Amino acid sequence: MVAEATSTTVRVVIADDHPDLRKVLGLALRFDGRFEVVGEAGDAAEAVRLAEALRPGVMILDLGMPDASGLDAIPEIRRISPETRILVYSAWAAARSAAEAMSLGADRYLEKEAGLPEVIAALAQLCSLGEPAG
Repeated sequence: MVAEATSTTVRVVIADDHPDLRKVLGLALRFDGRFEVVGEAGDAAEAVRLAEALRPGVMILDLGMPDASGLDAIPEIRRISPETRILVYSAWAAARSAAEAMSLGADRYLEKEAGLPEVIAALAQLCSLGEPAG
């Protein structure tokens, strides 16, 4: 089950150590209209805290963060908020990290070379959403 903010939007937390990327992702998600960005984290520990406090429907999670790897956060997020879907969006090559991320509980893995439309499509698929209104 995916936690939703309303019947039409999914609550999202964006966890990435680059504030500009968080801002761009947030703007794209807000523009899409099917998502509500409810929190942003700049490190893995904050991602875990926000997962517990906010219980988002989905978390976009980077792996390379300053305090700990997103790989360390995945099992904790899964434990404290099992309903939260986890989309790993990382600069680490999928060949290197996707299998490990998925074995730890991630739902999907995208490399950061993927464009915004691909990220939004992956989120919509994870959350079983139809096309955006409009």
